[in-house]
Amino acid sequence: MKIIAFRIWMIAVIANTIFGTAWLTHFFIDESEIPMYIFFGFVFGTIVSLPFFLILLVIINRSISKSDTGKKIFMKTLISGSILASMAILIFLYCFGGLGNEKASLFFMRSFFCGDCHI
Repeated sequence: MKIIAFRIWMIAVIANTIFGTAWLTHFFIDESEIPMYIFFGFVFGTIVSLPFFLILLVIINRSISKSDTGKKIFMKTLISGSILASMAILIFLYCFGGLGNEKASLFFMRSFFCGDCHI
């Protein structure tokens, strides 16, 4: 169980790193910056998401030990995962100045709505 959860988490971190690198390098046009974005994306993605992964792992293990049904485990994981993912995004934005900084907030809004992120 733990190995499967670890693999799923690693796949999610790697996918997030690849998609984030694609987005930040204008879909791999800025070739010189790709290795840097991949490295820092993987490192920071792992650091930010590791505590949340461990919390979800504890929730799943406790649910299994209580003999909860698969549907109940899924709902607990879905709700907890959604809340934890929101927390991870807020922590990430806070660490990189996305909260409380007007220019950074505009950057994130523009990156979600128009795709061209040059301010």
